[in-house]
Amino acid sequence: MDNVHIVNLSSYNRPNIKEDKKRDWVNYGDDNDFYTYLIDLYIQSTTNNAIINGVSQMVYGKGIDALDSNTKTDEYAALRSIFHDSCLRKITFDLKLLGEASFQVLYKDKKVAIAEHFPRQTLRAEKCNDKGEIEAYYYFHDWSKLKPSDKPERIPAFGYGNGNQSEIKIIKRYVSGYDYYAPVDYQGGL
Repeated sequence: MDNVHIVNLSSYNRPNIKEDKKRDWVNYGDDNDFYTYLIDLYIQSTTNNAIINGVSQMVYGKGIDALDSNTKTDEYAALRSIFHDSCLRKITFDLKLLGEASFQVLYKDKKVAIAEHFPRQTLRAEKCNDKGEIEAYYYFHDWSKLKPSDKPERIPAFGYGNGNQSEIKIIKRYVSGYDYYAPVDYQGGL
């Protein structure tokens, strides 16, 4: 009987996603630090670390390509100039680790000039508008250190800027009932 262990699987609670009337953004996790929790699990678990590294490398594969890159060389060159390999590697890593990824779209003369990786853990979604759309994200370098006097920077979501300012594009999988943040695909293993 000494080898019997009871594991209470129902004790895990999913991250709390809460709109606060005092704030324009939506918190993710009890202390608005669920991304930090996921990053800590990645750093502390060699198994979790190896799986996330391996899957993100497989998703990245050989990078970005197009089936018609030989016939549409100008369009393909334009795509390659917008998305650099280092950016795509970081995006695929964040997508696996955090369940979401983000990049900042920068414009020049009202045309997309470049897309740069933007650390997803530094962003919080603005509350949805009347149509259920997120129009912006708030940036703060470390949400666990946010003081009441701090003012996170508001960055328009992709398609909500004026064509000359930077915008944020979030990549996440669809999960019913999760409008603001998507749970990681390994949520059940947490």
